[in-house]
Amino acid sequence: MDRLKRKSEPLVHPRQIEEYLVEWKGLWTSGHIPHSWHTLEELEHCLNIVQAYLQKLITTSPPPPPKFKRKSSEDHTPRPSPSYRTNTSPSSASESIHPEDHHVRVARSHDVKCYNAILTAKDGWFEVTESSAANVPQIDSTAFPTTKMVEEAKVTRFTSATNKIRRELIDRLKRIRSSKEDAEVTMANTVDQDSPPLGFKFVDESILREGVIKLDDDTLEGCHKCRPDMGQNIGCEYTRWCACLEYARVDEERLDERTLALYLQWKETDEGDPYQFPKRFPYRIDKTHGLLLNGFYLDSRHTIYECNDRCRCGPRCKNRNVQWGRSVPLQIFKTKERGWGLRCPVDLRRGQFIDTYRGEIITSLEADRREKEAGFGKDSYLYSLDKFREEKDLQEHDMFLVDGQFMGGPTRFINHSCEPNCRQYAVSYNKHDFRVYDIAFFACQDIPKNTELTFDYMDKDEEDEDEDQHGSQRQANPNDVSEGGIKPVKCRCGSKKCRKWLWM
Repeated sequence: MDRLKRKSEPLVHPRQIEEYLVEWKGLWTSGHIPHSWHTLEELEHCLNIVQAYLQKLITTSPPPPPKFKRKSSEDHTPRPSPSYRTNTSPSSASESIHPEDHHVRVARSHDVKCYNAILTAKDGWFEVTESSAANVPQIDSTAFPTTKMVEEAKVTRFTSATNKIRRELIDRLKRIRSSKEDAEVTMANTVDQDSPPLGFKFVDESILREGVIKLDDDTLEGCHKCRPDMGQNIGCEYTRWCACLEYARVDEERLDERTLALYLQWKETDEGDPYQFPKRFPYRIDKTHGLLLNGFYLDSRHTIYECNDRCRCGPRCKNRNVQWGRSVPLQIFKTKERGWGLRCPVDLRRGQFIDTYRGEIITSLEADRREKEAGFGKDSYLYSLDKFREEKDLQEHDMFLVDGQFMGGPTRFINHSCEPNCRQYAVSYNKHDFRVYDIAFFACQDIPKNTELTFDYMDKDEEDEDEDQHGSQRQANPNDVSEGGIKPVKCRCGSKKCRKWLWM
């Protein structure tokens, strides 16, 4: 199925029924492309295509009555206007719509109007076969749809489609997993009639794509000295006992003269016992908000090492937090100027875990291919898993990336701010795996309920040459061009510390 056009005409009943004209993909005779009209019920399994079409229709339509005012989503690249034709993808001369493709379900209560082809019901799906039989209505597909049809489509309301798309989105949000029953994900839009893209798939865990290697569970090493009854029944209590903290950052401020000398020697030679140096567990317990990231980690970018399935500390250990998943409710909402955003309908405390950044974990080569295919100016949802690159002397082409464009979690909708209220941290459950780990968002300040959540897209782990003496990223010059021909992007965060232009 290639494109959708819309009509509203009386059928059996005098009331207006929304229907959409489907142009079928296939290796058809020139000027003889099959078209067929379908109700929303028949298109319910490919509502993402209906949504993309309507969003493009909005951008090319004159303003409708005020109460139906709409804006186009900034999360999509608009499809070509329905008044222009696009090449269809070659396939078979008789193409079926199956579950793994776009779906058109058979509707028994509606006689489908079809042109240049015959539609038959087969295994619950429509199958289209090109036909020039005398009893089959024929049209010249090079001049279809007509200009009049396109103009009528632009001024016709599509309330039923909008409501159906929204109900489908809400149903999907209800299925997102959380660690608490009341930590649901909702959607709100008081700006227009749009909904988040149905082409985006919500997943509870990242999907490993071809070429991505995650260390086997046999490499997991747990803490064997810790017990569930330690620390008032909260598991791990002594950092020098917990094997999970072997590679955790040493708390250098707690080193005395003797251990400082040993520590400096250990850093240089990598010889000795790393457990002899003082470290800190990443979380502290708050009676109201549960586990909060402590300042030692929150004020830095140290890797968070959590306990795992091989540990003896038990499931209630205070060193287990991100692995249990999101415990706070979130809401995807439409902003006035920056597309979709994310907020929390309850107050968040500084150090509180929000959610992970999920998607497809892909190789660096695949990321390059996707970026080249998307072209310049396309929104990027790539996040590099390069936390250990320098420390472990890894090559750039060996790094993996998380691509949240087509699938992921609610954090995919977090917008940028030069003055953010959230920060992202690397969270590892296998201290020996330096290429596959979680990216977790924590509140870096107290956040009142319904405040938009933001993070700095240009945030760096450590200070580098791009930061000024105050630790802020230097403002890019709008006239600059990178070696790859990329220009900086105008920032629209609106914060007092806005850098105006960013290298993305």
